[in-house]
Amino acid sequence: SRIIKLDGTSILILSNMIKKRTEISSNDPEKDQQQVKEAENQVKEHKLIIGMHGATAGAMLLYNYKPISGNEYKTRLGYIVGIKFQYKIKPKFALCFEANYESKGYMQIYSNGIVYNNGYENLAIKKTEYIDDYITVPVIAKFIFNKKKIDYFTNIGIYTSYLIRKGSRDITTDGTKEKTYYYVITNIPLNFGLVTALGINIPIDKRFQFSIETRNNLGFGNSHNKYQPESFALLFGLACKCIR
Repeated sequence: SRIIKLDGTSILILSNMIKKRTEISSNDPEKDQQQVKEAENQVKEHKLIIGMHGATAGAMLLYNYKPISGNEYKTRLGYIVGIKFQYKIKPKFALCFEANYESKGYMQIYSNGIVYNNGYENLAIKKTEYIDDYITVPVIAKFIFNKKKIDYFTNIGIYTSYLIRKGSRDITTDGTKEKTYYYVITNIPLNFGLVTALGINIPIDKRFQFSIETRNNLGFGNSHNKYQPESFALLFGLACKCIR
């Protein structure tokens, strides 16, 4: 006879497997065997997933005050890149923590155009691109719906972001982009907001999976409460299942 020492996790896994086996009972041996196999796979499921994602993103502002007459505010094309850590608490529920670099902002369109002298010549300015770059940390609840090998999911959570760079550049009527100027950030550069998303996970093999996700980040308002930054993104990601 042999004595095998088991830690608390091993004992819990064995007890769950035994419980699953005792709960399965039918008059069809093949069905019983299949259910036992599914129960064992569920117990052995990876809990921790580490991945990365990125995409271009449409960014805009939702103003708390009426915009200046004669000007229009449009979406700016930004981007988002980052890493994520996901811990599966239950088969259909997980918590996700992310660290992202996001480029947001907006476009200001001058309907009548403006003339600007850069010290050398007069420029006909058609629009100005405003750039806000953030480090964003979301905490997300993930609800998973399995269908065969593909996982469908919906996310909801909150984020905190820190403004690390702010700038602007003019675009002339002929499409020329002038030099980008960056400003000194004088206000407390914090922003909070709501994260919502829908997506799918597609397995590549037993350890890796590919994800596609539509995400919206809606700011509650920045630290000086003048506008709410918002961005839309179609995220593409790659993740690795690490710990059972």
